[in-house]
Amino acid sequence: MNQSTGERSRGNALAGSPHTRLVDQIHHPTQDHDPIRAAEICASVCRQAMLDFAPALVLVPASERLRIQALAAYAVTLFDFARQPGLEGERLAGLNRWEFELEEALDGNPTGQPVFVRLALAEGERPWLRDEFDRLHQLARHIAVTQSTDHRPSAKRQSVEIAGAWLALVLGTKADTTTVTQAAAFLRLRSLLGTLREGGSAAENAQILLATESRDLRDTLAESLPKGGPARRYRAAASYLRFASLHLLSEAMATGKGTNRPRPSLGVLQRLVILVRARWFER
Repeated sequence: MNQSTGERSRGNALAGSPHTRLVDQIHHPTQDHDPIRAAEICASVCRQAMLDFAPALVLVPASERLRIQALAAYAVTLFDFARQPGLEGERLAGLNRWEFELEEALDGNPTGQPVFVRLALAEGERPWLRDEFDRLHQLARHIAVTQSTDHRPSAKRQSVEIAGAWLALVLGTKADTTTVTQAAAFLRLRSLLGTLREGGSAAENAQILLATESRDLRDTLAESLPKGGPARRYRAAASYLRFASLHLLSEAMATGKGTNRPRPSLGVLQRLVILVRARWFER
């Protein structure tokens, strides 16, 4: 399912990269119910979607990590369907099929698609909040119908809505406003950084948006999350996301303009330092 760089350049939260073929990974094999193989594919999709932020999952309990990876694989593919080029009816048909397969999986009859195998197993361990999946579906349909360019207010609202639904699905309950706002800022930054990595004219637009939003993003990401509540077991992972985000944002703003500027990224040593800092910070 090819999608041009121009279509991908809009900086929307959870947008995939045209170079990673995330949808292809999800759709093959189609009749494999092996939970281990399914977990591997979902983990691969999640790593590619999270870019330099993927090490945060090391700080999450193993059972929760599997749950998050399955949810990420589902959401990334959902929004890929919403943004694919072509006719609106085709996009909506793809979304309908994806939603139907989710319902089948959560009712105990998953297809052999890896993401649905893992989502069904997670449902058996702790039921998903299905209303929050509905929120994601409504957002995806809105994107599929409008196919609008990345106007700042619209993109920010979408990030907040996606973050709220995402956190509720992970936590099993609605998150507090501060946590949702920070998660939305992370999604927004991740999307813009992903566009920067693609290069070309899309990267120039992303650089402008980063410059415009950098102060708001920095102020939001610098704020510590509440210590109590259902998100407490994810605080170390959230701290990694915060520290990594602030580092990458500063790097992106320091590189300036120009087609040959380096793309913001974290080296292995930097990732390890941030992991240690996040774990120590939340002890």
